[in-house]
Amino acid sequence: MDKVFGMPPVAYRKLFYAKNYSVYCIEEGSNPTKAMCLDPEPSGSRQCRFCGRSEPDVSFDKEAHAVPKLIGNYFLFSKTECDECNAFFGRTVERDLANHLGAARVLLGITPKNRNLKYGSGDREVYLERQEGCVKLIPAPRYAGLIVDPERQRIELCMKSPKYSRSKVYKALVKMALSLLPLPEMSHFQDTAAWLLSSGRECLDNNFINYQWMSERFVPRARPRLAFVMLVRNANAPTFLPYYMFVAAIGSLVFQIAVPCTEKDRNEFDATILQVAYPHVVESSPYATEIVSTMKDMRSDITTNGMERFVYNYIAAEDCPKSKWTE
Repeated sequence: MDKVFGMPPVAYRKLFYAKNYSVYCIEEGSNPTKAMCLDPEPSGSRQCRFCGRSEPDVSFDKEAHAVPKLIGNYFLFSKTECDECNAFFGRTVERDLANHLGAARVLLGITPKNRNLKYGSGDREVYLERQEGCVKLIPAPRYAGLIVDPERQRIELCMKSPKYSRSKVYKALVKMALSLLPLPEMSHFQDTAAWLLSSGRECLDNNFINYQWMSERFVPRARPRLAFVMLVRNANAPTFLPYYMFVAAIGSLVFQIAVPCTEKDRNEFDATILQVAYPHVVESSPYATEIVSTMKDMRSDITTNGMERFVYNYIAAEDCPKSKWTE
């Protein structure tokens, strides 16, 4: 069951992570100027970090994004993800992540390089398009999910997202984390990589079921950007804390998970530790008091629709700068 929770103060969380974790890797893509490969140039035949196979048994011809392009990554690439694994993740877990994000990709502007993005709700009741910094909304006749309050200058939009599996959404975040790990660290995550490539009732695997929780925060900010943070447990930290944690800021949405590591972690891992959310830089926003946090139970492989609700304040069109949609 999902739970909305109040996070401890930022000062407490900063102290907690300074004492127990080190920042292992930060990659930020707010203004990428060139593509980057996270892996060193291989001296011999390449080996896939996920399936463990090497050339010539597998090929590495495709451009493998270390994290999905669908969330705005056009700059981080991996040389150690084979074509078969790349195709597998693209048609499975990454598709579920896209459906989970739903309309947020349009409304929050998760579209780099000035690309247009279109979105239709799961029930085909509303259509969204983002172009030139503006969002165009086209509801179907008699659509009841749009409420406009002129007095309060507020728009409320409710829509049904496309179908997705929560367990696969969690897997998509784990896949991102493993893609960012330095290659030598992958030796601790062989079971996790095999689990990622499994199919079927993956949410019921006893070795990973306790991990499948996700902290989700919405952080209001003027210019959402794409950022990733890897946290590794310090040597003197309690071992019941997860060995690795992963934070992904996708637009104004901030996700945090514990990365499954059966080799380093103890079985008594407690998902409530995610309520002590990593104090991301976006929380320095003056709107920090408005942050809403939810602990989401991702232990379900049932494919379902989610309901999305967005509330926006607006100003009258005549007070807006001229654009394609207001002219």
